[in-house]
Amino acid sequence: MSKNEDRVSNSLTELGIVFEREKPIPINIYPWRNLKSKLNHKVDFYIPNNDIFIEIKGWMTIHAMSKMMWLANNLNNYYIFQMTENDWNPFLDSPLKHQNGQISKYNQQLQEILFFTKNNCQDINNITKSRIRFYIQTRINEYKLWNDEWF
Repeated sequence: MSKNEDRVSNSLTELGIVFEREKPIPINIYPWRNLKSKLNHKVDFYIPNNDIFIEIKGWMTIHAMSKMMWLANNLNNYYIFQMTENDWNPFLDSPLKHQNGQISKYNQQLQEILFFTKNNCQDINNITKSRIRFYIQTRINEYKLWNDEWF
């Protein structure tokens, strides 16, 4: 377990949210499964009362983004809890009305999870996909700025 996962675990416990760690996801066949990867993929946290899968993400790679988008398209209630990337936008498509510009991204994401558990939100995947798309577009724009081109 990473320090980020431990931090989220402690926060979920403080909020009174029941969860499981390292839960196998209910998918038998997935694109990144190969001869070296025979084990089923696990999600960092699973909230059984609401069937919510939570992935704690540090630094993004193209492989991580592709995997997360695939899971968001193939699982119900798949949520990315981003811990390190400055350009990750938890306020994008948030079900919460953002009142205070000073709230941290970490606390915003915790409040969303709490909201999802209390309100049986069905839009988690769309929120996740929207944020991944925003992050990818931010990286593309950065590439264009540096190189004045895009393929």
